[in-house]
Amino acid sequence: MYKKAIFSVLLILAITISAFAAPVNDERGTHKNLSITNIEELSDGIVRIDCYAKHKKGIFTTSEDFEEAISIPQDLIAQNYKLFKREKDFSGDGSMINEYMDEMGYSCKMHLSKKWLGSSTIELRLSLYARNDGQVNTTLPVPEILFPLTDKVSIDNPSAKVQIKWEGEGEIFKVDILDKTNGKYIVDRTYYGKAINLDYESLKDGRDYMLTVAQADDSLFFSEPAVLDFTVEWGFAVCPYCYGHGENQCIHCHGQGTWTSTATDADGHVQVITHTCSWCHGTGHQTCNYCNGYGWVYKK
Repeated sequence: MYKKAIFSVLLILAITISAFAAPVNDERGTHKNLSITNIEELSDGIVRIDCYAKHKKGIFTTSEDFEEAISIPQDLIAQNYKLFKREKDFSGDGSMINEYMDEMGYSCKMHLSKKWLGSSTIELRLSLYARNDGQVNTTLPVPEILFPLTDKVSIDNPSAKVQIKWEGEGEIFKVDILDKTNGKYIVDRTYYGKAINLDYESLKDGRDYMLTVAQADDSLFFSEPAVLDFTVEWGFAVCPYCYGHGENQCIHCHGQGTWTSTATDADGHVQVITHTCSWCHGTGHQTCNYCNGYGWVYKK
């Protein structure tokens, strides 16, 4: 009875806190429009459009991705204004996943991390610059892929990391890695650095992939992408005896961790005695002898 009462109180508290922690903007599912907070004319033919978005979630909530989008106001479009640069200030308990901008608008995807015992918040303050002076937006040259250098990537063991590296003069890089075998992207986001690390769980044995890397400055007008097709080869295989677990059921106690025996006391009563298995020390499992507990073996 007391447990039910405590659970009810916690449930009401969680709902109440979540209600107060609701996002400040009107939502359409997980999509929100950035709100324009100010438009200022900086000089002849150039204006700055300030925008803002905030997302907040209460306790006992899961992480979530939010998409933002904003277009140039119609009165500026009528005056032939076009976007050419953006400045952003992103803060809070999350990360920026993707950004995109063309001459007519800006969009992005943001990730809000979960916090079981507290609220989490992300905020985006954005300044978009538009002009109608007739200048043409230009893009940077194609970046250079530094690794992989060839069309074959080898992974020697499950602890190895494959570092995808590129070089360019841009501020932000759009990186896509397409699994050509199933048509799905294993990477599809923007980065502010020049390398990412992938492991064998991301790069599957024998799969064909296509890597594309494009770069942009603060204009967010991305260059033509550098493209590389590559195949992944594992130098190891999952252990055929433990199936990658590194251990097997103890054959002496059959996975119980204990075994029993009987003994008769002086009065003739039979007693059942439980013993800890000395082979697996009570765990019920033993290290796989074929792979020595690694869960994988080198290919022959």
